[in-house]
Amino acid sequence: MKKKERSKNCIKSKWIFSDFKYFCIILAVIELIVFVIIGTEYFISAKNYISSQKNLVTSVLQQFPENGVQNVINLFKDNDRIKLVALKKNDDFFDKTDFQNNMLVTNVAKDNYTAIRIEYSLLSIECQLLFWLIILILIFAGLSFFVFRLGCRFAGEIEQPILNITKTAKELSIGKSNVRVVQEDSFDEINQLKNSINEMADRLEKEDKMQNDFISSVSHELRTPLTAIKGWVETISQAGDYSENGYDIKLLHMGLNIINSETQRLSQMVEELLDFSKMESNRIILHIKNENIAKEFEILYFIYQKRGQDMGIKMKYYVDNDFPRINCDKNRLKQVFINLVDNALKYCSYGETIVVTLSGSYQEGKVKIVVSDTGRGISKESLERVKEKFYKEDYTKRGSGIGLAICDEIVYLHGGTMDIESRVNCGTTVTIILPISPPYNEQIVVEKDDDYKLYY
Repeated sequence: MKKKERSKNCIKSKWIFSDFKYFCIILAVIELIVFVIIGTEYFISAKNYISSQKNLVTSVLQQFPENGVQNVINLFKDNDRIKLVALKKNDDFFDKTDFQNNMLVTNVAKDNYTAIRIEYSLLSIECQLLFWLIILILIFAGLSFFVFRLGCRFAGEIEQPILNITKTAKELSIGKSNVRVVQEDSFDEINQLKNSINEMADRLEKEDKMQNDFISSVSHELRTPLTAIKGWVETISQAGDYSENGYDIKLLHMGLNIINSETQRLSQMVEELLDFSKMESNRIILHIKNENIAKEFEILYFIYQKRGQDMGIKMKYYVDNDFPRINCDKNRLKQVFINLVDNALKYCSYGETIVVTLSGSYQEGKVKIVVSDTGRGISKESLERVKEKFYKEDYTKRGSGIGLAICDEIVYLHGGTMDIESRVNCGTTVTIILPISPPYNEQIVVEKDDDYKLYY
C-alpha cells in the first residue's frame, strides 16, 4: 500500500496525472476549435459558391429568356458540384438558403410558371470534414505520445538523480559521512545540488574526524591530570606519619602543588569547553566597560615571565606611552592573551624569545596587540586551518584544539580581527586589531562606568 502511494506521489506520476492531463485537455480544445473553424470555412465557401451560381443562372435567364428554363438547366448539366431542378408553379420551393436532406437549396424565380432550384450536395463537405477530423485525431495522438514520452524521459532524468540524492542524504543522516553522490559533467541545477550535497558530506566527514580527534585529545588531556592527581593522592596516603622536618612533609607539599596545578589545568579545560558550547550557540556575552587592558596584560605578563624563566625562554613586553583605555570585556581579552602566550610557551624551546607589543592611540581609533615568538612555527598547510575548531597540528601537545577558535570569536565580537603569520623554524606572530569601542550587537552588554566615559 505504501509502495503504491509512493508511486502515485513520484515526480513522473504527478506529471502524468496533472501536467500531461491538462496538456491533453488544452490540445483537444484547440483541435476542436480548429475543426469548427475548418467546417465553418467549408460551409461558408459552399454558400458563397451557390450564391455565385444563383447569380449566374439569374443572369442567363434574364439575358436569354427565349431559351427557356430547360435549356438553362442543360447548360449546367456537366457541373459535378451543383444540380439544377426545374419546379412547376404549384411545387413547394424556398425563397431562402437552407439545409435539408444533405442538400443546400436556393430558389430562383423566373416567371409565374417556372422556377429553378439549385441543389448542392454536402457529401463532399462531409468527406473533407471527416478527412480533417482524422488528421486532427492523428495529430492529437502523435503530439500526445511525443509529449508523453518526452515528459517521462525528462521526469526520469530529474527523478533518478533526486532518488540518488535522497538515498545519500538518508545515509548521511545515519552517520555514514563517507558516502557521496555521483556527479556528471554538467552545470544544471541537479548537478549543483549534487555538488552541494557532496560539499556538505565533506564538511560532515571533516567535522566527524575533528570531533573524534577532539574526543581523543580531551580524553588524553583529562586522563593525564587525573592520573597525576590519583597517583599523588595514593602516594601521600601511603607516606605514613608526617614530621615537620622530615621527607614526608616535603613530599606532601610537592604532591599538593602538583594536585593544585593539575586541578587548575582541568578547570581551564572545562572553561574552554563551556566557552566553546556558548560560541556554537551564539551565547558568548561581552560585558563592556572602559578598561586599561595594558595594565591587565602587564600583570599576566609577569606571571608568565616567571614560567618562561623556568623554561629558559626570554619574554619581553612593550607598551606605547599613549596606549588608550578601550571599551571591552577585560576578562575575555585576558582569556585571549593567556591563550596566545600559553601557545607561544608551548611551542618555544630553551633560549627562544616571546615578545608582546601593545600599540595604538585615541587618534587612530584602534589598538594593536602583537604576540610573537621565535619558536618552531606552523606549517603552511596547518596555518590555513589553525583557527578551526578541534584542529591541532601536533596532537602530542597538551590542549583541546579549540582555544584559537574561541579567541578568534572573542576578537570578532569586539569588532576586531586576529591574523596569524608563521614560518616553520622561524616563529609565529599573532596580530590582533581592536577598535576603541566595539560595534554594538545583541551579544554585548554595556555596563555603567562612573569613572570613565563609554563611547556609545
